[in-house]
Amino acid sequence: MSSQQTNTAPNDFEIAQFLQREKHRLPAQHHEFIDDMVWRFTRLNWPSLTPKQHEYLHSLFDKLGGKIT
Repeated sequence: MSSQQTNTAPNDFEIAQFLQREKHRLPAQHHEFIDDMVWRFTRLNWPSLTPKQHEYLHSLFDKLGGKIT
């Protein structure tokens, strides 16, 4: 493992950014939610998600393998 790699899990913003890059792999019904999450983090400096949003974001992340590539 290089010194730049860590074993820490990605945060919600990193997951949202990954999902936005990879949303073409998910059904279109999820695209608006993903874009909205990224927009809220970047434009509103949104500190955290509701439990329901967190669960939904992570379920989409898991569908794409649960790893940022």
